[in-house]
Amino acid sequence: MLRKIMIQIRCKNNGITKSFTEGVSLLEVFNAFPELDFPFPAVSAKVNNSSQGLKFRVWQNRDVEFVDVRDNSGFRAYIRSLCFVLYKATQDVFPDSRLYMEHPISRGYFCNFKKADGQPASEEDVTKIRERMLDIINQDMPFHRTESVTEEAVRIFRDRGLNDKARLLETSGQIYADYYTLGDTIDYYYGALVPSAGYLKVFGIEKYQQGMLLRVPDRKNPTQLAEVEPQPKSSWACRMSELSIRHASMATPPN
Repeated sequence: MLRKIMIQIRCKNNGITKSFTEGVSLLEVFNAFPELDFPFPAVSAKVNNSSQGLKFRVWQNRDVEFVDVRDNSGFRAYIRSLCFVLYKATQDVFPDSRLYMEHPISRGYFCNFKKADGQPASEEDVTKIRERMLDIINQDMPFHRTESVTEEAVRIFRDRGLNDKARLLETSGQIYADYYTLGDTIDYYYGALVPSAGYLKVFGIEKYQQGMLLRVPDRKNPTQLAEVEPQPKSSWACRMSELSIRHASMATPPN
């Protein structure tokens, strides 16, 4: 009979150390500290100050600090995950469409979206995308992370026609690559995601200029959306001019 190997994990949120079986997930560790009083849901953690998703497994003694959306790394994990839900929704509703996460604007993220025929989204189209996003979130669809040799990941993305992502992986210089799936949708993100779509209760998506605006939680009060900041037309024109001379990676938000 194999002997269980125990490790020590110190929770920096309360300074308490507990023993766990090696390979324990951060989500299991979090649930072992019911005394933690978070005003908002924990979405990721810092393991020895390195940001990790809650499905990350710990194999050695470590310090762990759980964070919510108010923390920079927690906020980025939330945004990446929300972008993946948006990407899946656009692919489910409008197959062969193209989605580019361009830049932060109006306290949200501008989305350059084109349907298969090259047309942008109408108000009705955005409503359909929003409804599909809500379906995914209400189903609490899990995010699955897969690690493979980079050549295999490149092949998988090319087989699905995701050549932009394949090229991104080819130029990463890494022997191994992580990619994520949400249902039958695959994508690549540099950084942690939340465990499942049910964590992403606060979001908005609306038609904005020639594209869409992905609205995100307010950092100070994550139960509410950040208020949209009107953009002067001159500022918008400048932004679009900048975009015309650079490439935006498909469906990949800022890290």
